[in-house]
Amino acid sequence: KPSADGVHSIEFVGDSITCGYGVDAEDEHKQFVTSTEDGTKTYAYKTAEYFNADYSMVSFSGCGAISGYTMGESKNEQNLMKDFYELVGHSWGNIGGKYIDDNKWDFAKQPELIVINLGTNDYSYTKSDAAKIDEFKTAYTDLIKQIRAKNPDSEILCILGLMGNQLYPNITEAVDAYKSESGDSKINYCEIDNIDAASDGYGADYHPKEVSHERAANTLIKKIEELY
Repeated sequence: KPSADGVHSIEFVGDSITCGYGVDAEDEHKQFVTSTEDGTKTYAYKTAEYFNADYSMVSFSGCGAISGYTMGESKNEQNLMKDFYELVGHSWGNIGGKYIDDNKWDFAKQPELIVINLGTNDYSYTKSDAAKIDEFKTAYTDLIKQIRAKNPDSEILCILGLMGNQLYPNITEAVDAYKSESGDSKINYCEIDNIDAASDGYGADYHPKEVSHERAANTLIKKIEELY
C-alpha cells in the first residue's frame, strides 16, 4: 500500500554532494566506496524531511552544466546533467545488456520546488578563465530552460556553496539574465554554507560530512521559508 503523499514536493538536481558521497568516511584521505555514501544524511534529504516533502534526487557524482569533474584543461562532456535529466536514472553499468539510461522519466508529477545545486565540478574546468565562465553561464541557462520546459509550474531555486562558491556570482548573473529575457519570475538563488574544515572536518575526497550538510540545510530551509 503506497504511503500517503507528503505535504510538499521537492526535486533536487545535483552532483556528488547531493548524493551524499563520502559523508560517512573518516576523513578526506579516504576514497569513494558505496558504504560511505548516504543520501539521507545530505542537505537535500534534511530539507525535504523538515518540510514533510516527497523528494526526488536527480544527482550524479562528478556532474556539471558545462563540464563534469576534470583534472586537466579539457572539458569532461561525459558527465553533463543535460544528458541525464530526462532519464529515470543514469549508470555506466548494465544488467543483461539492459541500461537504465534507456528509460525516460515521464514528468507526470510536477514538484512544487526544484533545487539545482551544480557548479562545483564545472569550476574544475572553468577555473577563473573568463571565456570558460561565459560558456558555463550559457550552459547553465540552457539547463534552466530544459528543466523549465519539463516543469512549467515549479518554483526553481539555484544554490551553490558546500564545496566552494567560486561560480555562485556567475550563477546569479545567469539567473538574472534568464529572468529578464524570459519573464519567468518563479526562479531564485541562494548561497549555502561552505564546509567549515576546522570544526567539521571532511568526508571522503574532501566532501562534506553530515554536520556540514546540516548547516547547509538550515540555510536552505530559511531561504525556502523566506521565499515561499
